[in-house]
Amino acid sequence: MRKRAAASSNLASVGDNSETGLLKIEFVDGSVYRYCDVPENVCDLREGSKGRLLSARDPYPFSRVG
Repeated sequence: MRKRAAASSNLASVGDNSETGLLKIEFVDGSVYRYCDVPENVCDLREGSKGRLLSARDPYPFSRVG
C-alpha cells in the first residue's frame, strides 16, 4: 500500500492499493477508516481535491480500523 501525506484540515494521510481497491484514510483526529473496492481514479489526489475524495468515498464498503 502506498501512503502519502495529505496536507488538509481534515486528512492526515491517504493510503491506497490500486491492485486490491483498498483505500485507507487517516483523519487529523486520529481516526482511520479502510474502504474496499475503490477505483484508482477516486484514490488519486492528483486528479482532484481532497474534498472530492471525501465525498466520493461514501458508496464503498468501509470499516473503522483505528
